[in-house]
Amino acid sequence: MGWGAGGSCTPRPPIRQQPASETRVVTVVFLGLLLDLLAFTLLLPLLPGLLESHGRAHDPLYGSWQRGVDWFAAAIGMPAEKRYNNVLFGGLIGSVFSVLQFLSAPLTGAISDCLGRRPVMLLSLVWPPRMLCGLPQRASQPSWPPG
Repeated sequence: MGWGAGGSCTPRPPIRQQPASETRVVTVVFLGLLLDLLAFTLLLPLLPGLLESHGRAHDPLYGSWQRGVDWFAAAIGMPAEKRYNNVLFGGLIGSVFSVLQFLSAPLTGAISDCLGRRPVMLLSLVWPPRMLCGLPQRASQPSWPPG
């Protein structure tokens, strides 16, 4: 293998980071999945009260989604009971969440390829709560909703 001037080549050791211990990796993955599960299901006990609140407020977005849920309930022959409505609405919210996650994952991946994983993850963790905190302030202004 004579690549060098002396006719022999001594290979450099590969540059590798020290592997994390297996228990630490399992612990981090477990905690991440636990937080994901809690974050997704935390809303479910509050859902009936939130739906009633939006129904009383005559929210246009809620009204359009409710018409879709009513149409689906009539199409499958479901009884017109309030508890079934909440279950269907919860299913609709979960389905829309999954579809939006499916559509946004490639975009987030492409952005993280350009900017790096850490900035994109930090932005995706910080931006949604910031948007939610800003919505009540904007909603209380007289110019809301626009038009």
